[in-house]
Amino acid sequence: MVKLDRKEIKENWKKYKLDLKDKFDKYMWDLQLGYKPLKPEKKEDLKTSVKKLIRTRKSRSIEAEIENIFIQTNCYNSEGKYPYHIATNKKNNNHYQVMFKLPYGLNYKLIIDKVKYFSDSMTAQVNIENRRGLLMMEIIKGIIPEIYRYNFNYIEHIDKVIPLPIGVGVNGMNIIVDLVDIVHLIIGGVTRSGKSVLLTGICDGLMQNNNIKLIVIDLAMTDFVHLKDYVIFGYNLDSAEIILDYLMQEVERRRYFLVKNNCVNLIEYNKKNPSNKLEYIVLVVDEFAFTSPRKSDNKIMKNRRQRLQSIVADLGMISAKTGVHLIIAMQRPSDKLIPMEIKSNFPSAISFKCVNFGTSMTILGNTDAYYLPNIKGRMIFQHGTKQMELQAMLLKRKEAEERLVMFNKLSDNSNHNKASYFCNGDDPIDREQFQIYEHQTKRLLPR
Repeated sequence: MVKLDRKEIKENWKKYKLDLKDKFDKYMWDLQLGYKPLKPEKKEDLKTSVKKLIRTRKSRSIEAEIENIFIQTNCYNSEGKYPYHIATNKKNNNHYQVMFKLPYGLNYKLIIDKVKYFSDSMTAQVNIENRRGLLMMEIIKGIIPEIYRYNFNYIEHIDKVIPLPIGVGVNGMNIIVDLVDIVHLIIGGVTRSGKSVLLTGICDGLMQNNNIKLIVIDLAMTDFVHLKDYVIFGYNLDSAEIILDYLMQEVERRRYFLVKNNCVNLIEYNKKNPSNKLEYIVLVVDEFAFTSPRKSDNKIMKNRRQRLQSIVADLGMISAKTGVHLIIAMQRPSDKLIPMEIKSNFPSAISFKCVNFGTSMTILGNTDAYYLPNIKGRMIFQHGTKQMELQAMLLKRKEAEERLVMFNKLSDNSNHNKASYFCNGDDPIDREQFQIYEHQTKRLLPR
């Protein structure tokens, strides 16, 4: 052990102003290891002491908790400065919006990549955004319920054009989105993960809206047969081909109406033509993997399946402005089953528990779905760059059938969705009438 001169200790004590009780032992230990600080420690000023007192107050405990995570996850620049608090907006007892200012040398991406650390440490749902140069953290504290009964009512969400019940978040908070805003939706999940329960709830919510024509293609012919007498229904490749051809021609017809009336989308068109409004169309396709050409060795069937996927890709690109929206679902999707032309046109996605990284990467672009807990109905909803963990609302098949009968009796336009002729393979397209619109559309194209 190195012997220290008492005079040397006193000189160093005066020089660095170390605390006699708490820091003397640390100083002795560092001195024996040959460590010498480059700069003397500054005495804590009154302003710093007041800041510490404020951060430890009960009303500001959320900020202190976030700042501690900043330090533990190395979210600070080369000078040791971490984001400092600016303002807090407390919406309710469990919902906060906290604003931070980033110091020079600290990248916004470094913090957003560690959003999982904040979620797990705070037992909350955390969303991080870069809002006008400031770091905005939305924190919703609570636990996501494992079982939650379906309780969607369209009348409570008439402010949205096409309200879509997605699931419940922390503390049983219902997450209802507008399908017009998320454009199209792709859903993936392994068998018995809750995909069919989610689609049943989505179809129930759409059936409550009289301004929507619902089309369902159930290629597995198992989970949605109860809808065949209430919606436009397809159950095989033949009926799916008829439906998709009909949709493509309907989109072209609507595009002609929009161009003729100088409208950007269907919302603007309906405002200009209140007496001749066009209803929204939602196409739900379950087991979309059946349309993959890899599922057949027959060359003719491969060409037919390839054509169906090509139509879906075209609809994804041009149909949203005309009020036609797509929701497709499948089990264990992969890059071989979903062409990139389709995936790139679906900005929103829902993924249930995935058995490998590749499936999660196909749906979400990351591996978060692989780490979901083994809870039936637990999923990740992603829209653009934002995503949140949710629980699907439980709607049993028998209850869904009873609700369908009730909505059909109460609906003012109960027959607007009925089109069982698709099941018989009939062609619903009025080709003579459509040729007029097709001719007019060609006249509007540039030469």
